[in-house]
Amino acid sequence: MSFNKLKLSSWLLSTCEKIKYHTPTNIQALAIPSILQKQSVIINSETGSGKTAAFGLPLLNQLSKDPYSIFAVIVAPSL
Repeated sequence: MSFNKLKLSSWLLSTCEKIKYHTPTNIQALAIPSILQKQSVIINSETGSGKTAAFGLPLLNQLSKDPYSIFAVIVAPSL
């Protein structure tokens, strides 16, 4: 699978290509379509599995449409 099949914006796909980010991880392939459909998503996956991009790419995709709105809440654990 490629990021093209996840229906991200063309500018974001181009950026992924430039940084040699070609293939989504399993967690990204599962989460990105739901996030793009504005569904709530909770991910529990091991370190290095691509969780940050699974949330970050759809956020950037949406932000590019209206860079002045607030549309996400990010919760991260801390010690």
